[in-house]
Amino acid sequence: DTGHGWSAAFFGLPNVKVICPTAPSIPIDVNNGYVMPGWFDVYDFPIQNIDEVREDGPGILHSVKLVEDVVAKERETNPNIPIFVGGFSQGGAIALTFAMRSEIKVSGLIALSCWLPLRQDYPAKESPA
Repeated sequence: DTGHGWSAAFFGLPNVKVICPTAPSIPIDVNNGYVMPGWFDVYDFPIQNIDEVREDGPGILHSVKLVEDVVAKERETNPNIPIFVGGFSQGGAIALTFAMRSEIKVSGLIALSCWLPLRQDYPAKESPA
């Protein structure tokens, strides 16, 4: 799935700019290393025990930084426009992680069909923003 595919759902919102980035293409371990859009690697599926799930922490945090860069650039260009960060599945997981960790304040969060990765890090890593 691509950001372009989701962006149509948000067109027409007044005074809101919608940016739906597509995840970079990376090898996904659970798919035998096949290169496909992904915000981070997935090692196990289905997940049998949430307490034993292996997570790609560096990949997750790298993607959060990518989102921070997009938001910061947009703020420079349009400082007064409301910015919402959101995503579906892995994108929603990145949006939630961004909202929990980033010092950048946004107007809202849209997180669809997702989970909070790196959940063992909270509340210690939670941003005051």
